[in-house]
Amino acid sequence: MKTNKLEDHIKKTLNSRTIAPTASAWERLSVQLDAQVISKKRGLFFYLGVAASILVLLSVAFHLPFKNQVRIPANNEVVNQQIDTAILHKKNRKI
Repeated sequence: MKTNKLEDHIKKTLNSRTIAPTASAWERLSVQLDAQVISKKRGLFFYLGVAASILVLLSVAFHLPFKNQVRIPANNEVVNQQIDTAILHKKNRKI
């Protein structure tokens, strides 16, 4: 594919371009490179706090679903009574 004259002109312009940084830019760069990064070490209390917060969240999560449940005792009585089917038929006809 042939390249465009415009593309060739832009390519030549960008290749011949040079950027000269100022002296203050070099000084700022050298200061940043010389500065040591101080790594902050996390102590034992940080990890204990994380573990404690996880335990608290888990205990709350397990406790909440069971808090509002009411246990109803089972009433297992056998009733031996005759049912009057005539009354049931009358109730069904009214509906």
